[in-house]
Amino acid sequence: MKKKYSFPIGIAFLAAIFILFTSYIPADTHPEANWPELGKYELSVKGDQELNLQGRIFYDYLVGTDQPQDQFSTCRLQLRDENNRIEHSLDFYIADQKNIATIKQGDYLISKNIDGFFKDFKGVFGVADISELGELPFFTEKGKITISYTEDESIAGILQLILSNNRGETIEVEGKFFAPKDF
Repeated sequence: MKKKYSFPIGIAFLAAIFILFTSYIPADTHPEANWPELGKYELSVKGDQELNLQGRIFYDYLVGTDQPQDQFSTCRLQLRDENNRIEHSLDFYIADQKNIATIKQGDYLISKNIDGFFKDFKGVFGVADISELGELPFFTEKGKITISYTEDESIAGILQLILSNNRGETIEVEGKFFAPKDF
């Protein structure tokens, strides 16, 4: 007497395939999932001392021209302290596109070679002024800004940067932001 095992084995095989293909569900990149509220940022600064910075953020576009046919656009993120015991301001400039005033999702790397401040540079340039760390500003050295979410009037993303000042002191800045567009 022969037993038929092919039907139960087939069902078990199909169930295993179903579990394998549905076990990975990508995380929600929409800013409402573990992001600061609109207009806010949360940063961790590590260096000689560790700081947590929070405040208001917004972005806008700087559009310039050399000649009418040669327009360029740069996205500027502005972070400012608000009701925080540590006075600070951070500005980041992201340039990747020409002739449009929008930013796309993706990674934007720190740019080492900036010939003209806004013209002909591609990547990220930034400066941080944090009173707790002294009078000298810090400038971006390495890292990236990841834009994870874009909508008509808001963007959200992650900062992972190393900045240094003229004395050779370095800080690491990491955190998330959810920025509305400034009009």
